Amino acid sequence: MNEAVKQGFKDACAKCLDAYALMSLRSYAREIGVDKPTKKQKGELIAEIVSVLAGEKEPVQRTTRGAPVKDDFVDPQITAAINKLQFIYEPADTLAECEERKSRLNATWEDRKREFSAAMSFGVQDSVQSKEKIYAGQLKTHDGLACLLPLSFELSKGKIIVSVEQIRRYDLREGDMVDCRIMVKNSVIYAADIIAVNGVEAGALSRVKYDEATVCLPENKICFFSERSAEGKYLDWLMPIGKGQRSLVVGAPKTGKTRFILNAVKELKKTSPDLELLIVLIEQSPEILCEFQRFIDKNHLVATTYMDSANKHVLAAEFLLARAKRLAECGKDVLLVVDGVNALAKAYDETDVNEGKTLPCGLSAATLHYVKKYFASAKCLEKKGSLTIMAAVAEKTGVPADEAIVAELAGVANQTTALETALALRRLYPAVDFVRSHSDYANSLLTEREKATEMLYRNRLHYRVSADFLPGVLTMAKNYQEFEKFIQDSISKIQ
Repeated sequence: MNEAVKQGFKDACAKCLDAYALMSLRSYAREIGVDKPTKKQKGELIAEIVSVLAGEKEPVQRTTRGAPVKDDFVDPQITAAINKLQFIYEPADTLAECEERKSRLNATWEDRKREFSAAMSFGVQDSVQSKEKIYAGQLKTHDGLACLLPLSFELSKGKIIVSVEQIRRYDLREGDMVDCRIMVKNSVIYAADIIAVNGVEAGALSRVKYDEATVCLPENKICFFSERSAEGKYLDWLMPIGKGQRSLVVGAPKTGKTRFILNAVKELKKTSPDLELLIVLIEQSPEILCEFQRFIDKNHLVATTYMDSANKHVLAAEFLLARAKRLAECGKDVLLVVDGVNALAKAYDETDVNEGKTLPCGLSAATLHYVKKYFASAKCLEKKGSLTIMAAVAEKTGVPADEAIVAELAGVANQTTALETALALRRLYPAVDFVRSHSDYANSLLTEREKATEMLYRNRLHYRVSADFLPGVLTMAKNYQEFEKFIQDSISKIQ
C-alpha cells in the first residue's frame, strides 16, 4: 500500500469512527488491541485506533489486571464499517483501484438491501443468499428495559434487548416494528443489527410525530361492502366510516356487538387491501378469540381472556395502540378494533395507583380520562396516514360505571352504530337502530346517489315499515342497485 492509499484509508477510518459514541469506540479499541483506551478522549482514541488499523502501531495484548469493564459490548456496525474500508483500501496500489472496489461493493450492498426489503414481513424470515435469521418484534419498554416483544404479544417467548444508542441512532419510538439480527451474550438476547423499521430500511424512515401532526377531516370512506356481510353493507351504504374517525358500536348485552364487528371486518382485506387491520380483544371468551383467529394473522391480533390479570389487559390495549400510531406516522391507514371498552376501563381502574377522585359511578376520574384519551387517539393526519378506531361499548347494563363510560365517549365519537335489543331477541341481525345511529361526515363520504337513498329511507320509509325491514333488505340485496330498488319499490307500495 503506497502512502496516498494509506492516508486515504486513515482519513476514511477517522471520518467513519467520528460518528460513534465514545463508549462504543472504547469497546472496539479494546477488541483490536489499543493500549489503555479508557483513559483516552475521543480524538486521541480515534487516532490510536487508526494507527493500529493502518499497521503503524502494534496491537497490545489485553490485560487481565484490575476490575472488569462495565460495558464490553462491541457495536457490530463499527466492525462492519471498518471491514468495508479494509476491503476497499487493502491491498491496493492506486486510489483508482480503491474507487473501483468501492463502486463494486456499493453495487453488492444495493442488491443485499433489495433482498432484505423483499424479505421484510412479520415474524422470522431467512435471507436467501446469506442464510441469516431476521427477527421481528415491537419496541416496548418492559420491566424497565427497552426491548422487542413478539408482535403477537406472547410474553412467554422472551424479549430482545435494544440499546439506547440504537434507539437514538434510528429515532426508534415505542410501538415501532423492528427487524433485526440478534446476538446472545450471557444468556441475554440483544439486537445486534437493525435491518428495517416499520418495513422501511433502517435510517431511511421519514415520518412525523403523531401527537404533533396536523389533523384534517375524514375525506375517504373505508369500504366494508361484501355480498355475504349485511353489517358491511350497512356501514358502506348508510352509516359510513371515514379514515380517521372514532366509531362506537353501542348496545345492551346480547345485542350482537361482537358479531357486528366480526362480520364487518371479516372480509376487509378484500374490500380495502391497503388498510392495516389491528384487533384488540379485552377479557373475551376463548370461543370469540377462535372466531377472530380464523381470518386474521396472529401478529395483527392481541387478545386477553377472563383468566388474565388486569395489568395484562391494559398492556395489551396500549401495545397495539402504540403500533397503530407508528404506522399512521409512516403514511399508512390503520383500523384499530377494540372489543370492549368496558372491560378495558375496569382493568385500568384496578391497576391505577393514583389516589384520585372517585366518581359516584364507582370509577376514578383518571379512569374515565384514560378511556376517553385512548378512544380520542383516532385521527386523520394531513399528507400522512390515518388511525380509525372502532370500539364496542355496552350500555343499559344496570351498572353505573358502564353508563358513565358511554356518556364519556358519546361526546368524542363522530360515528355511532346503535344496536336494538328487540331485534336481537328475535335473532334478526344486524340488530341496528337506524334512528339512534349517526355519522357526522356522511355528507362528504357518501355519493349523491347514496345520500338521496339514505334520506329517502330515513324521511319516507323508516317510520312506516316494521323493525325487521332493514335487516332483511340488507341481507337480500347483493349490490347497491338492488338495495336502492328495494327502497323505491317499498315506497311505491305504501303510497
